[in-house]
Amino acid sequence: MYLVHARLRAPTGQRLPSYAAAFVCCQARDAECLEHVSVHESGEEWVLGLFFATGTLAEAERNASGLCDRALRAPGPLHGWALLGCGAALIDAPWDPWS
Repeated sequence: MYLVHARLRAPTGQRLPSYAAAFVCCQARDAECLEHVSVHESGEEWVLGLFFATGTLAEAERNASGLCDRALRAPGPLHGWALLGCGAALIDAPWDPWS
């Protein structure tokens, strides 16, 4: 499974509604292999955490980009928002949750 972050900015500084993750899930196509969406605020931006069960990271990133484009164009809570970036979060060192 791959995690892709999509960074978003609201057109007028509004907050993302609580149902935004469910809305994005509804925009996904079966072939995109979307498993889960999380949402969190990061300063003046909002981040969608998109989890894909794809064969490669490149495929997950392509799927995330297409999904975000559709979600931003569709009538709903993301209409008019800007996609600032979309890609896998790279970790520069091994991560140990017990250290």
